[in-house]
Amino acid sequence: MRTKLIPVLLALALALAMPVSSAWAKGDLDEIVNYTITVDVNDDATLNMVYHIEWKVLDSTSDGPLTWVKIGIPNDHYLSMEALSGTIKSISYSPAGGSYARIDLDRAYYADEVVTFDFELVQDYMYQVGRDNQGEAVYEFTPGWFNDIVVDKLEVRWNADKVQRIAPAGQQDEGYYTWTTPLSKGQRYTVTVGYPDDAFAFDIDKTITKGVTTEQSDDDDDLDWLFGLISVFVIILMGWGFFAFVAGIIRAIANIFTRCSGF
Repeated sequence: MRTKLIPVLLALALALAMPVSSAWAKGDLDEIVNYTITVDVNDDATLNMVYHIEWKVLDSTSDGPLTWVKIGIPNDHYLSMEALSGTIKSISYSPAGGSYARIDLDRAYYADEVVTFDFELVQDYMYQVGRDNQGEAVYEFTPGWFNDIVVDKLEVRWNADKVQRIAPAGQQDEGYYTWTTPLSKGQRYTVTVGYPDDAFAFDIDKTITKGVTTEQSDDDDDLDWLFGLISVFVIILMGWGFFAFVAGIIRAIANIFTRCSGF
């Protein structure tokens, strides 16, 4: 009688496994079409940074439409943060998990829509005097990266005025050094720019402070992975409970049938 139960049990196991497997089959939710940051150095050595982002929604069914995003900024020593486009309903600093600009969008964006938004940041603690060479102040900048989103085009544009050296090598266009690259998921890109230490009003007591982790959207919140993992475990436990219940009924029926038939 045990051998006759095996096909039934296998069918039940496959049926219970299907929703769990589909939870892991979710594709990309978003794509960054263009991620451009234009940097100008102010007289007090702070950075004026203008962000231009073109964010495409690929899937608005799995986790809902896009209504807000968190964009990584270098650290919490920002002096001002201002929206420059009408697609931004509000912008504020968020320290959760790093240093972010929390951007609430003007409306919900759905699959195949591209939302373009711009904001301006005045940022401090981005340089260090004498870090690499005497008589030099060096800036180091790593734009926030995306763990789960591909960036088709990252472009960093840095005002070339008074620049002494750069790394890596970049193109010069209309008075700006320009670095352009695509980014795969989780990939980071860092630029270094050196100046004579008298080019701006550098403070020798300041050092480069890094506080950014990754950009996030309402599709990709800090605890999404944890909730997803818990959901999978709940599904598995519920599935096994149902499986045990059905198996018990089948076993009881089998025992009755065995008694009646003499098997």
